[in-house]
Amino acid sequence: MNIRMKTAIVVGVAMVLGPPVWGEGGSTPVDFKIAFIGDQGILSTSRAVLQLIADEGAHAVVHSGDFDYKDDPNAWEAQINAILGPDFPYFASIGNHDRPEFFWPGGYQDLLRDRMKRLGIDWDGELGVLSSLHYKGVFILLTAPGIFVVGDPRDLYKNYITEQLAADDSLWRIS
Repeated sequence: MNIRMKTAIVVGVAMVLGPPVWGEGGSTPVDFKIAFIGDQGILSTSRAVLQLIADEGAHAVVHSGDFDYKDDPNAWEAQINAILGPDFPYFASIGNHDRPEFFWPGGYQDLLRDRMKRLGIDWDGELGVLSSLHYKGVFILLTAPGIFVVGDPRDLYKNYITEQLAADDSLWRIS
């Protein structure tokens, strides 16, 4: 499957949450929308996906890896900022294609960390690899099994996810 096909697949993926609920991190607003994407790229179709997210009124994005396929964190963030803005809630976990530029100074993790700090959102764990956060009453687990763990990652991720979900009482929990 090529990058254009992957981008097309994620175009319509958005979740609408119902009435306000309470949990850690506050209440979830009525008609709160989160877009779920992955395998984004830096193409006209990638920008079209972000524009659709904006046009549909999504309030946040959860991006499950493979950010741009060019190892260019600044271009990836510039694309997001140009359409959604620098203060748009954009949560992401690393994909295998993001490894070369994830942990370097100015890499993907730094950009994700800077965005979280701008938004005043705290997180637990290693951001984008094995981490969790609360946003608008939604509990989000960002994991990337096998990307940076030596040995069998199943127990590490399984235990982290199990412990995090057991300790959280949010109505909406995404992993």
